[in-house]
Order: sequence, then structure tokens, then C-alpha cells
Amino acid sequence: MRGFYPPGAGRAVARGSDAGPANAFRARAGWPPRLSNINHHTIGMAKYTYIYYDRYPVRRSHGAGRSMLETQIETKESCMKIRTWVAACALTCAAMPAVAGEVLVSAAASLTNAFKELVTQYEAAHPGTKVLTTFGASDVVLRQITEGAPADVFASADQKAMDKAEAAKAVDPATRVDFVRNEVVLVVPADNPRGIASLADLKKAGVTRIALGNPASVPVGRYTQAALEKAGAWDTVKAHEILGQNVRQVLSYVERGEVDAGFVFATDAAIMKDKVKVVQAIETPAPVVYPIALVQRDGRAPEAADFLKFVMSADGQAVLARYGFARP
Repeated sequence: MRGFYPPGAGRAVARGSDAGPANAFRARAGWPPRLSNINHHTIGMAKYTYIYYDRYPVRRSHGAGRSMLETQIETKESCMKIRTWVAACALTCAAMPAVAGEVLVSAAASLTNAFKELVTQYEAAHPGTKVLTTFGASDVVLRQITEGAPADVFASADQKAMDKAEAAKAVDPATRVDFVRNEVVLVVPADNPRGIASLADLKKAGVTRIALGNPASVPVGRYTQAALEKAGAWDTVKAHEILGQNVRQVLSYVERGEVDAGFVFATDAAIMKDKVKVVQAIETPAPVVYPIALVQRDGRAPEAADFLKFVMSADGQAVLARYGFARP
């Protein structure tokens, strides 16, 4: 299962614009509409579509003469084979111990850059230990863990996702600790064509596309909704929402100018400061604090506890601070 999860970057589309026609096509083919998400990517000259059946992605290249919709649709037989293979793989991975000297870290998408540097430093200080990472929306990463994807450490962007992990007995509650703090910001494309300078400007007639993480599964979306409801701006944003599957997807929408504005974490905006502009910090009812814990499973890498200690150490916190994270 390692390396099976793609980055969550696709083009901004209104909800249902891909899944609706795709599911209609599936219905005509005689099987239920189990398509949950589609993301499109361009890598070099090749175009790919990541198709999420039962929440697991399958990559298909766009062949010559094939439409996007044709590329998105699998035959009934192959779809069933994919689901069967995924289920079997998940069961195998759940029972399989980690490779000796290998730590598997599943973390929130907003931690991507900082954790990659943490991993580099940790591996340099611990020859023979390899740290493998998976990033995505906290709820999605957690769901992968509870459905059998192997992991040793789980780092979430909010308390709700970690609470779910505890309730599912996916993590050891004795190891849970808050390790960084962040904030939500309103960002616009660098050229800011709509002249947005604050939340109030989202009511302008020309503002029609506002990106945010899906509150159902993405922490930055939950923080955003709570903040906007308190500020009395939720209805305005809701009317023009473009939902992202994780915070990096929202950032990508803004950076490419596909939306008029978006809500992301301050640390994400900082890595694209030449392409997006922060116009306002958003006060959230609950502080944006990230928890981390060891995953509770047989075969958990013994080195996982040491990696968590490194994250909490002065050296680990210094790395996180360079990427804009504050101490909790």
C-alpha cells in the first residue's frame, strides 16, 4: 500500500460536475454509483485521472482519442477486481509488521514540507532507519489507517480527527500530545483581480468562486466554517464554495487563479508567497492546534516512539518553526 495514495491536487470544479455524469454512466453500465472523487493531474506531457472507488484511488492515463469521461469510467468487471484487490491488500497490510528500521508516518497535508525536512534530519541522525510518509486531509489519512493501511505515527491538523482516532482505538491515547500551532488565513491570487482586501469583500458581485477545505473531512474547512459562522460570513461563502479535498488542493486553486479567494493555513500560504497573497488572518473559535500520537497496532515500529520524541525535541521544533509553525 505504500505510495498508493496520490497527492490531492485537481482542478477546481463545482461539486458533482465530474462525479454526476460519471455515476450516471456507471448506472447505465449496470452497477451502483460508488465513485467518490476524481482528481486530474498533468505530469510532464502526460495527463492522468485519479479515480476514487470506495475511497481508494486508481490512476488511469488519458489515451489518444479518449474523452475525459471515458478515461474516468472503469468497466464493471475491472472495478470489482480493483475493490477485491484493495480489500485483500488492506487485510494483508494490517497484519504485516513494518520492515525493520522503517517508520511509517501518516500526517496532515499542511505538514508536508516541514515533515519532509524533519525526516531528512532524523534519518541523518539515525543511520539504518528509514521514515516513509503519507500526507492528506487528516480524516482521510485516519480512514486509511482504520481500513488497514499500515502506519506507526499519526499527526492531525485538528483535535476532532485525533478524537476520532482515539474513539476508533487507532492510536495510543497515552502518547497523544499537541506539538504545533497554526492559523487560518484568507488568500487571493497574487494579482488579486477582484480587489479583495477582507472578508467583507467576499460579498462583491464579481466574487463567485471561494475555495475552502471540505468541512466534513478537512480540518482547515472545519476551522473556516466555525470562524465564518461566528463572523456572520458563512452564508456568503457557502453560496460560492468550491470544496477542496485537502488544504494543499485549496492553495493550488488560488495559486492558479481558478478561484477568487480561498481559506488555507498560514503555513501553506507561506510556501507560495510569490503566487498567493494573504489579505486577512481569520480568528477561529478554537485554536488551530495539531496533535500527534503513535498508532496502536501489532507490529508498530519500535523506532516510532523515537521519531515522535524528535518531533517534540528542540531540534524538531526548530524545523517546524522555520516553516511557520508555532509552539502549541
